[in-house]
Amino acid sequence: PGVSEDSEEDEEKPVDIEEDKKPQTPVQDRLQVIWTRLKFPQSQRIDMAIKYSGAQCSDHIDKALKWWEKACEQVEQREGLLGVLQAFEQQASDPSRYFVKEHQSSSVKRLEEARKRDKLHRELNSKDSELSQTVRKILKEFGDTVTYNGRPYREKMSLDRTEMLYWLQQERRKLLLRPVITSLDSMAIQPPISMQAQANLNMHS
Repeated sequence: PGVSEDSEEDEEKPVDIEEDKKPQTPVQDRLQVIWTRLKFPQSQRIDMAIKYSGAQCSDHIDKALKWWEKACEQVEQREGLLGVLQAFEQQASDPSRYFVKEHQSSSVKRLEEARKRDKLHRELNSKDSELSQTVRKILKEFGDTVTYNGRPYREKMSLDRTEMLYWLQQERRKLLLRPVITSLDSMAIQPPISMQAQANLNMHS
């Protein structure tokens, strides 16, 4: 019930966005900033420019862009947190650290890592909740899908943490296998024996 009440309040309070009476930047400049911040591919930029240059959007374009600008801010905050989590997991999820002397039998260290991981995930969950409301608002009221680097952001939020952990696991596998692959390559690629060396071998055989 608490979540739905908050959602209703958010739906009823676009006042915070609409009451901004500061002089507005030209629409094209605002669109360019949105596209850059959300890494829009060219095709999406063209589609959005065509849509918001039409007469049917002239009445609500300012309101729509303010919601898009809010989405930009929230996405950037969340992506920043995701980057912090990735940097943390890059070190904390690496099993090889347990073979380093100072980490052996360090239950305190592992407990600290677990607490930090939980804190980062709680912060991300909070950002996910905020963004979900903004994304739904933009879709419902303006018919737009919020994307990042061309990917629908609702889909990204549901998958990117799992994808990040999988990517880190694959990178660690590559690092572990690299010495083996290098060794096999050096054994497989031998310099060809010269004709003179071959003649010498034949003479002494």
